[in-house]
Amino acid sequence: PKEKTELQTLYADLRKKGITHDEAFRGVLTRVFVSPAFLFKIEKAPAGKEAGKIDDFELATRLSYFLWSAPPDEELRKLAAEGKLKEAKVLE
Repeated sequence: PKEKTELQTLYADLRKKGITHDEAFRGVLTRVFVSPAFLFKIEKAPAGKEAGKIDDFELATRLSYFLWSAPPDEELRKLAAEGKLKEAKVLE
């Protein structure tokens, strides 16, 4: 809801400056496309200030994007679901 309100406010501010609907909409869309939440895979933050362990699905995602710049394939998702991805031999 906060982000939605910010985007609506941006649109309204642009329109108040005399910018056409199309240009204002492009400005809002650009704002969305350059947002870190849109550009990057953001994982859930651990509670507190200390680093936390990641689960198997987050590990599968990190491995896949590191190795292939793509989402996890079926094999990685299956291993993550089975809880086997953190096993040394499987990970190797």
